[in-house]
Amino acid sequence: MYSVLLAVHVLFCILVILIILLQAGKGAGFSGLLGGGNSDALFNAPSGSMFMRKMTTGLAVGFFLTSLFLTILGATQRVSTVTRSFPGPYNPAAGSTIPPAG
Repeated sequence: MYSVLLAVHVLFCILVILIILLQAGKGAGFSGLLGGGNSDALFNAPSGSMFMRKMTTGLAVGFFLTSLFLTILGATQRVSTVTRSFPGPYNPAAGSTIPPAG
């Protein structure tokens, strides 16, 4: 179950990156926020990009949910992670004898 969810999560990651790169830029950047150019451009989105906005929102929600479920499954199944195997400077659970700084 964990590996299937991890594969779906990686797919969401790739799709989020691609869909964001495909979106057209607003063009104004910070100058549009400070009064330069068309000030209504911040609140009015072109109708052609509505599909891209909905797709981005859907993929972001999917990314969030798969991240949440991977965290829950990882905690309950005791999946080994990089941060769990790193003892750090002081880890009493790992039997480290280095005292904490300060």
